[in-house]
Amino acid sequence: MKEEDQVNVAHLGFIESVIDRMNRNSFQAKAWCVTIMAALFAFCLTCGRAASYFVALGLSLLVVVIFGALDVYYLSLELRYRDLYKAAAHLDGNPPEDYQMDLGKITGRERRGYIQKAVKSKSIWPLYASLMALHAVLGCLYCVL
Repeated sequence: MKEEDQVNVAHLGFIESVIDRMNRNSFQAKAWCVTIMAALFAFCLTCGRAASYFVALGLSLLVVVIFGALDVYYLSLELRYRDLYKAAAHLDGNPPEDYQMDLGKITGRERRGYIQKAVKSKSIWPLYASLMALHAVLGCLYCVL
């Protein structure tokens, strides 16, 4: 194997490790969100006062928004690094300019495109939409009961 090929393989390995790290971070954001939401919902069901109930529901809504945004951020980074991997592996037909992992060349419009792809992803909106729906159901249940 030529030295240039070894460098390219090492570069692809670095990009793969970053993609893997972003994937694990996205999974951890989901896991923490569900765990904190379960704890807050359990608190909501056991507290007797209306004020405590609505504070816990408000906190749970904040948790969904914060972890959802964090998850979208990690997934958009993962998508950007996947495109960098395709460019580095010559999968798009063009040889790479150099061996760097800088995503700073991506403009604001392209960055928004990645965020929109991440929001529309099957790994984002079903989970967070169902958590929001559960949040709404618990809020309505308290008002009815």
